[in-house]
Amino acid sequence: PFLTSFGRLLMKRKNVVILKIKSKRQEKMAIITMITDWGDTDYYTAAVKGAILSMMPDAVIVDITHKVPRFDIAQTAYLLGNVYESFPTGTIHIIGVNSEETEENFHVVALYKGQYFIGLDNGIFSLLFPQPPDEVVTLDVFYSNEHATTFPERDRFAKAAVLLAQGKKLSEIGTPRVALVQKSAFQPTAGKATIHGMVVHIDSYENLITNIPYPLFKKVIGNQPFKIEVKGYTAHSLADGYFQVAISEIACLFGSNGFLQIAINRGKASSLLNIKKREKVVISVVEKREEEPFHLY
Repeated sequence: PFLTSFGRLLMKRKNVVILKIKSKRQEKMAIITMITDWGDTDYYTAAVKGAILSMMPDAVIVDITHKVPRFDIAQTAYLLGNVYESFPTGTIHIIGVNSEETEENFHVVALYKGQYFIGLDNGIFSLLFPQPPDEVVTLDVFYSNEHATTFPERDRFAKAAVLLAQGKKLSEIGTPRVALVQKSAFQPTAGKATIHGMVVHIDSYENLITNIPYPLFKKVIGNQPFKIEVKGYTAHSLADGYFQVAISEIACLFGSNGFLQIAINRGKASSLLNIKKREKVVISVVEKREEEPFHLY
């Protein structure tokens, strides 16, 4: 009985030790994300991942998307801005869109809300962050190949990401930067009874995502009768979900990111309505709610 009890105690202690080791490993686990405009037919993505894994074999690499429209930093900021808060503190994001360094625009790392963002200071950070970042440095990390500087994601960003994942401070990999290049995204405007916004994104279902947030709608429109107008189409109500309307009917709703979107149940709103990005969207209070539904025909 004594040996049995001792054996059980030893096993329990072993289990505790094993759990502690796992916990420490989990604490050191690095998460590095990538967002680029490279598509999926070239070797670029694999090359960056290979560079990271060569330096840190246990790194966790997450693809946000590699199908950002070419050189479109506004869309990059929109997509990354809607996802980074889903990642844990310490996550490192590599931004591979329009990333070649110039005499005016430098490679930087920005720390914002406990996460790191590596990219070119070409205005994308001002579009990405609602407030100034907590810390910014200009990268001092040397290229892996000094004679080839057209692939910074592999030859510079990967090294910086691994150094950060290994616990290096920003001050150890770069020089403090006072200000970032500023660019402004189009913001909705509002009067006493009207909101003017626009379509800023079209997702893979061709739903039309606007820049009109729910708090602004609640403040200006509230519980009053209203109409939503976009390119000759008019709606007078909001749906709670896509399937709340009949198939092929248009649904206006506030999506999971909190912004107004216009969709077609089981259909492609952008193609069928011939509405592209930057199309104007107007919401206004009406005296009397019209009963005519929002049809495609």
